Amino acid sequence: SSSTVLPITVHHWRRTSEDDPAVLWASACDILSDDLSHDNRTVQTALLHMIDHYKHVLLEQGSRLEVVHMWSDGCRSQFKNRNMFAFATCTKRVCGVRFETNFFCSCHGKGGSDAETAHMHAALRQLQKKKRINSSKEFYERLMEENIQPRCVAAKSKNNKKKHSLFDRTLVHLSASDVSDA
Repeated sequence: SSSTVLPITVHHWRRTSEDDPAVLWASACDILSDDLSHDNRTVQTALLHMIDHYKHVLLEQGSRLEVVHMWSDGCRSQFKNRNMFAFATCTKRVCGVRFETNFFCSCHGKGGSDAETAHMHAALRQLQKKKRINSSKEFYERLMEENIQPRCVAAKSKNNKKKHSLFDRTLVHLSASDVSDA
């Protein structure tokens, strides 16, 4: 069985306590799916899941999600099409969040989501050394069991750069039947 992964890197301001200043927090939200079309409908459904999740996360911190600034590589089947622009114009009405779409050049680049995809592929290879994984649902369940989280930035490399910028990871399984006709 085949699977797809849609990695979303999320940046948001977060306070560890009321006395501390807000810190820019980077999180990964990985959408694992057996929907092999990996098209605009899949992306929209995944984004609605992600928006709902982060609305709750920020609410727990005493804040609220007001705007999503999406940066995309401009893949035509997923992001740069009329359906996505229609989606972006309706998010304020549908889920109470303003949505802004921005594009890098129209090709796959080397951004945070590409690194997260590589991490998910490496995790899959490691998990399959123990036991074969036959579906995206099984991959999701095994990741949840193993609690695959990024290492928080503590160590620095030789050139004094941070090794990993992600502080947490959220995993979502989106079955093909969950993908709406948005």
